[in-house]
Amino acid sequence: MSPSFLAVYDYGQGGVWLLLDSPSLEAARRALPMLTVFERRPEWMSEEEEASLRAGCEAKGFRWNALEAPSGWLLACVRESAGT
Repeated sequence: MSPSFLAVYDYGQGGVWLLLDSPSLEAARRALPMLTVFERRPEWMSEEEEASLRAGCEAKGFRWNALEAPSGWLLACVRESAGT
């Protein structure tokens, strides 16, 4: 199973967090360059905050495979970033 990386889409006044399954950090970043993908939790984030964030992403269905075609919210994000 691929690792699950934390990622965020920064829209300027905040961000939307999600999980990305990918064989590597580099593959996730190449596939979805509009996202900030983290190798490990940011220094400012506690372990409890990370666990809560991951659980929230799972509960909302905000988890995608970076190597598959995006769907739902992530597809809209990709289209917006491309200007289409």
